Amino acid sequence: MMVITPLYKGERAMAWYWIALLSFFFFAVLIIFAGGWYGHKRILTRRKLKGAANNMQKKQDPNRPRRLAMEEAGTLWVHAQNPEEVELTAYDGLTLRGYYIPAKEPSGKLVICIHGYSYNAPDQFGALMPFYHDVMGYDILLPDLRAHGRSDGTYNSFGGTE
Repeated sequence: MMVITPLYKGERAMAWYWIALLSFFFFAVLIIFAGGWYGHKRILTRRKLKGAANNMQKKQDPNRPRRLAMEEAGTLWVHAQNPEEVELTAYDGLTLRGYYIPAKEPSGKLVICIHGYSYNAPDQFGALMPFYHDVMGYDILLPDLRAHGRSDGTYNSFGGTE
């Protein structure tokens, strides 16, 4: 016959300590995996909609038509300059692409415009480029980060691996 002895005060405290510790680690691991899944599915995967056309801005941005018109005009300006297409291969083999627009006269000045999440460079900065190019005399580099625009990739690294 098996005899079960009750836990003494110190042993009970130690048992609760281990139960609490294991519960904490279980929930921490659960949160890490849930966060990783959410990040994979919702944050890091490539967006199908571009720039000002995403759902949040459709509902909340009263300037949406004006912004879309500026994006379109900027993109047309960039392509009217006959930009030089540039590309480089990242460490993981993906091809990152962009546009280079040299100044009318060599100036030794360069502006690099890094676009935001779910945009591409000509859409976001095209409306500003006539000022930098024509007035200030800058060379312009408009790279598309991975998983944006014409660059390869499925996941956005927010500039960390470019």
